[in-house]
Amino acid sequence: MSVTRLDRPMILGTETELAVNGAIRGNRVQPEVLQQLLLEQARQTLVQLPANRDHGQSGLFLENGGRLYGEINGVLEFCSAECSTPEELVLIEQAHEQILRDLAAEVCRRQGSGSEITIVKNNVGPIDPDRITRGNHESFTAWWPLNSLAEPLMAFLVTRLPYAGSGCLSGAKDGSGYELSQRARHLTKATGSDTTGNRAIFSTRVRNSHDRSRAGWRRVHLIGKDSSRCPWNVYYSAANTAVLLWVINHGGQVGAGLVLENPVHALQTVSGDPFLKAELSLADGRRMTALEIQSRYLDAVTQFVHQRSCPAWITAALERWGGLLSELRDDPLSLAGRLDAYTKLRIVLHELDRSRATLKDIRLGVQLLKRLRTIYPEPMVAAILAESPAELPAAAAPLFRAAMRTVQDAGRKSLDRLRLVIRLIRVDFEYHRLGGLFEQLVAAGGIDMSLAPDDAVVQAKTQPPAGTRAAARAQLIRELHTEPGWSATWGAVAHHHLDRYYELENPFTPLVPPRQSRSTEDRSGLREELASIRQALLGH
Repeated sequence: MSVTRLDRPMILGTETELAVNGAIRGNRVQPEVLQQLLLEQARQTLVQLPANRDHGQSGLFLENGGRLYGEINGVLEFCSAECSTPEELVLIEQAHEQILRDLAAEVCRRQGSGSEITIVKNNVGPIDPDRITRGNHESFTAWWPLNSLAEPLMAFLVTRLPYAGSGCLSGAKDGSGYELSQRARHLTKATGSDTTGNRAIFSTRVRNSHDRSRAGWRRVHLIGKDSSRCPWNVYYSAANTAVLLWVINHGGQVGAGLVLENPVHALQTVSGDPFLKAELSLADGRRMTALEIQSRYLDAVTQFVHQRSCPAWITAALERWGGLLSELRDDPLSLAGRLDAYTKLRIVLHELDRSRATLKDIRLGVQLLKRLRTIYPEPMVAAILAESPAELPAAAAPLFRAAMRTVQDAGRKSLDRLRLVIRLIRVDFEYHRLGGLFEQLVAAGGIDMSLAPDDAVVQAKTQPPAGTRAAARAQLIRELHTEPGWSATWGAVAHHHLDRYYELENPFTPLVPPRQSRSTEDRSGLREELASIRQALLGH
């Protein structure tokens, strides 16, 4: 690669899926019902334009530049505005959490006593984490073909889990009992385009033609990161990845000599090694730890950046990346309060100390719980934990006795392990529930919120990032949201009658373009043109 230009801009963004559950006036309802109540509340109380009809009627574009819409199974998805810096993305992520909490509180107030909505920002289901996963996708701007990026980035993506994961209990065979990443177990290949099944560490997905341009840029769409609660988690994963891509975009070399022998196996190894001692096999026969590989990447980008001018956010990111690696080498648990995985690990270790148990007990307990849930229905598992069939039908008594024998056969401490694991699963759930344990830790001063001061987060609920088309989109939404007939996509704001529209095809400019219109005779051609534009602009 030979590039001398230093004006290739970077855009960052995320797409986060959140689970929704709850009750209305004391009655449990399907997530899809709650999803629609939340979206309707957003329509009524937020400054917004509906997503273009090609997006479906549930989608909304908000005045902070982001998009909120409903996914299948009642899942909510919140997409950030296009950001120019990782610091902006941190604020947007925190603002989206507050927006959702506000919407849920108002829906419950309007629905009346006994109404409760739970929104969870994590990546695995509590009952079957090996089967169910929700995404937290990242977007970055690249100025090189996607197929040229997988090799230089692969070892970085594998070894960034300490600050890209959010941690979880684990029953992995021969594992530690705790993993750094919830998503790692759901990534099954090194590269590929599937984002819902056979998922890849480096995604080659190109959703539509607008994910690339004649100007030479394209969107890198990564799917391996966990959803984050800690602002520093959002920052480090976004900043370090963006720095690498910025260097590649401008002709720098990263990842030289860091080709992993088996990226998927290496990913599982790093995830299951919270104290970062394991060595990974490289294709040339050498072995290196995750931190050694991260240090090689940092050295490469530092050398490149110091020889050139660069945006201020890159200088800050490099300094912070170096400090992070030093702390991870010295004591990963010192990062509790800044990184989700280690905040939760410290909680887990505290509970283990109280229970006189070990991480091995967690591993064995998770394995047994999975086995029981494979064999027996969930009410039976609850009866096992209670050691009583009282809540089961009388006819289930023989099955209950058989289930208890299964537990007893697993060893003397099996029931204690099961109860410990269930308790820690609840703690994990509460940590990721908006308004739950994480917020309690923030209130107690246990979370470093220095990147997300309250006033800046409140502002980010209604103000877009300043340097991208998100600012133009937001301005149009504020000006047009009271006029019927307008709708939005990521790259256009148009009137339903197709006689007026604003094209926002350039993602790097915050300026509102001139309004375009056509005469009645030309509307048929414009309709086809806008249909093509909308098709191209679906997505982020």
